[in-house]
Amino acid sequence: MFICGGCQFYTNSFEAFVEHRQIPCSSKSQKSEGEPEIFRCFTCSNAFNTSWELLFHLRVSHEITMYKNLKDKVAA
Repeated sequence: MFICGGCQFYTNSFEAFVEHRQIPCSSKSQKSEGEPEIFRCFTCSNAFNTSWELLFHLRVSHEITMYKNLKDKVAA
């Protein structure tokens, strides 16, 4: 997996990562109006600046996924 240190974009494709890095990105994510200053993990209480950072932490550190991949749909 390739993760951009500037904006946290991630991909498994080296080509997509190289293409992404050709365009400058900001090192700070823009917060939406009303978004909390700090996001705290409910499992370990670590603090994160963005919701993306928290989601990434939950997935990597605690193996918790907060979304479904539409490619993995299961027939009912």
